[in-house]
Amino acid sequence: MHQNTQRTNIIKKSLYITLVLILLAVISLLIVSIFQVLVRGYEPAVIDSHITPTPTPIPALMATPKPVPTPEPAPDSGVLPTPEPTPEVLQTFGLADRKSRIDPTLPMVALTFDDGPGRFTNQVLDILEQHDVVATFYVIGEQVGRYKDTVLRAFEMGSEIANHTWSHRALNRISAESIYQQLKDTSDIIESVTGALPTSMRPPWGLSNANVLRISKDLNMSVLFWSLDSSDYLNRSPDRIYDSIMEEVKDKDIILLHDTYERTLETIERLIPDLIDRGFQLVTVSELMYFSDIELEPGKSYSHGR
Repeated sequence: MHQNTQRTNIIKKSLYITLVLILLAVISLLIVSIFQVLVRGYEPAVIDSHITPTPTPIPALMATPKPVPTPEPAPDSGVLPTPEPTPEVLQTFGLADRKSRIDPTLPMVALTFDDGPGRFTNQVLDILEQHDVVATFYVIGEQVGRYKDTVLRAFEMGSEIANHTWSHRALNRISAESIYQQLKDTSDIIESVTGALPTSMRPPWGLSNANVLRISKDLNMSVLFWSLDSSDYLNRSPDRIYDSIMEEVKDKDIILLHDTYERTLETIERLIPDLIDRGFQLVTVSELMYFSDIELEPGKSYSHGR
């Protein structure tokens, strides 16, 4: 009887120790998960499983270009002279057809769409075409092969096709070799579809570091962030997305949007004509910087045209 009691006590202690160990393991996993969330930041849900939208960047990682003095008006006319585009700019961005239609004395903004091309991109192009305006598309390389016709259509409409990495990796967390491959492969497939290499890139989530800048320079690309975040990856209401832009928009803003959400599509149906009615010209990023008298340098980062 005494031996049975001892055996029972031993079993109870073993079960107790096992439960304590399991509890400690669960607590450890919870702590690790919380730590990972804090480190990685908020990553919102997406419509297409292969695409991760771009959240608001960490401010410290958003580099702002040095201020550029505003050109003085010509004394006789009071109107700023229109700069003459170089042949390279004419060929790459189609300014030959649009130069006479862009007035550098009037307000302008650049709409940028990240994470495509995808199933809504052609409808975005329909809206742009309807209003005879253009945008800049920061494309995911692995998506370009699936939507070659869409990318070519955007390019032929005068929109700019730019680099957003091959598979939306956080570039500040991978090796320099991997950064190079992510950017080089994307530039190559863009060139194979459009015949032109991209001259700017945007790091996913706005996460950059010295390697990103150095490799972007090696690949002849400047690094473009944004000055106005629509937060369309967080806001599910087209009205709220619209308000977040129209309440804050200023001359020479670069506006962050995504062509991976139906709600963004609904937003721009109203946003684009209202921006035009407010007097804004809708141009590509390269056009915005060019007519702001800011020279985009490979390896340098920018977030607006002011």
